[in-house]
Amino acid sequence: SDPNLTGKSEETSDNLPRLDVSGWQNEISSLLVKSGTWDFYSEPEYKGQVIRLAPGSYPVLEAQWTKRISSFMCVR
Repeated sequence: SDPNLTGKSEETSDNLPRLDVSGWQNEISSLLVKSGTWDFYSEPEYKGQVIRLAPGSYPVLEAQWTKRISSFMCVR
């Protein structure tokens, strides 16, 4: 939930169309993508702006994405 992969965390390999249901909407500040290519969306149900991330560590997200992710899915 916090920058530099700190704070609360959760691991998943599921597509999540509504992070508000799990309590993670607008809570993500850093990511670790272990495999696959993932699209992260600013709105629920895979809508709004999108950022695509390949495997890697993302300890600090761009300001426009910090605590602004509402859904995500694996695309590859």
